[in-house]
Amino acid sequence: MTAVLPMSLTTQAGRERSQSLSPARKRQKSTFEAKVVQEVRSLDGYWHALQRLSQTTGLPDGDLQALAEDLCCVCWEQAKEVASSDALLTASKEEITKLKDKINRCNLAAMKDIAAAKAVKHHRNDLGEDLVAFHEPLQFLDDSTKELVLTVANEKVRLLEDGVAPPSLIEALIKQAGGGGGGSNGG
Repeated sequence: MTAVLPMSLTTQAGRERSQSLSPARKRQKSTFEAKVVQEVRSLDGYWHALQRLSQTTGLPDGDLQALAEDLCCVCWEQAKEVASSDALLTASKEEITKLKDKINRCNLAAMKDIAAAKAVKHHRNDLGEDLVAFHEPLQFLDDSTKELVLTVANEKVRLLEDGVAPPSLIEALIKQAGGGGGGSNGG
């Protein structure tokens, strides 16, 4: 297959125009870009491709080399943007998942510690209220999750107060109160 360049690139004026439009020509290459171009220059395939293109088009190797290096820089910039955004997004999602799991385990452990401490000895002040609250698990939730938890808890309390709570809710609360675990299975 023979490569065909537009006529404007086969003339001196066309080559000069293409070089003046090249973004890599207008700016200084970064250190990493220069390393990428240097690595590309070390590949035999790069030089073979330049020779074939020079023979096909009749353009000097030097002009084609500058064009090829500009194309390498443009391709590198695009690849870097795509790779960094995809990798960053994936890493961020994984970190979010790990942190959510960590905070849930932390909250569960803290709640178990608090429940165990209260079961052993419950300190009250003269007014009959807890003197100090050391742990508030809701503070670790984002606003929308906190709102959901409070809404669900209020609804379950209302059902219990009205005497219409489903048996599955009552069983889950009894199991939880007995130290049987952190989850519920209904309601």
